[in-house]
Amino acid sequence: MKKIPVVVSAFMFIGCFASAETVSFEKILEIITSRYETISDYQCRLNEWSSRGKKVEDRVINFYFKKPRNIRMDILKGNKPFDTGSSGVYNGGNTVVGHKGGILAPVALKVSKHDALATTIRGLTFDQSDLQETVEILQFHMKNSSVTVRELKDGVYEVTCIPPDPAKNDGMAKDIIWIDTKTALPVFNERYEGNTVVQRARWTNFIIDAGLPEELFKIRFNPAKLSELGINSINELGIEKE
Repeated sequence: MKKIPVVVSAFMFIGCFASAETVSFEKILEIITSRYETISDYQCRLNEWSSRGKKVEDRVINFYFKKPRNIRMDILKGNKPFDTGSSGVYNGGNTVVGHKGGILAPVALKVSKHDALATTIRGLTFDQSDLQETVEILQFHMKNSSVTVRELKDGVYEVTCIPPDPAKNDGMAKDIIWIDTKTALPVFNERYEGNTVVQRARWTNFIIDAGLPEELFKIRFNPAKLSELGINSINELGIEKE
């Protein structure tokens, strides 16, 4: 398997949190917001897990984003029927175009972004899974929640947010987001319904500003073609190499 170089930050962001012994939530929000504003496109490997009652969803996804808000998700591995091999694209607005995996792959459908075919089992939509959404969640907590910050030994800041009214936070009583101290990018999050974790996401192998083409955000575009175009791609990373 070809090893792909993973680009995670521009030089101006290297060591961006290092100058202060302790960093406030306000500073973290300022830096991650500025970081997002510098990015034109990004790719990453997304591990998504969620539960609702006895139902569990567990997926490994290649995630692509290009401003203003084009998103593509290719499910490499999923625990639900026809999950593996599924793809979906979002180009703003209220619809998603996608197809299931396996024998259903030839059939592409356009559905509401809120349709069960286009969301997680907790109803998470395409545009609630990107960096912009992370920034918006942090902005919400800045205005509304009790927030604590801890610096962990593995080079991340752990930001714990507890809103006074979970109903205004998608029913979530607590959000925990881990931010890489060097790249100012999120690496992991957990969301709690009461005291129970019901949603997790892990982002790895970020590739920033590779020059993703508009064609990638059409459902029948094959991401394997990115390497043929000389574009560094998360598609080249095998699941076992994440």
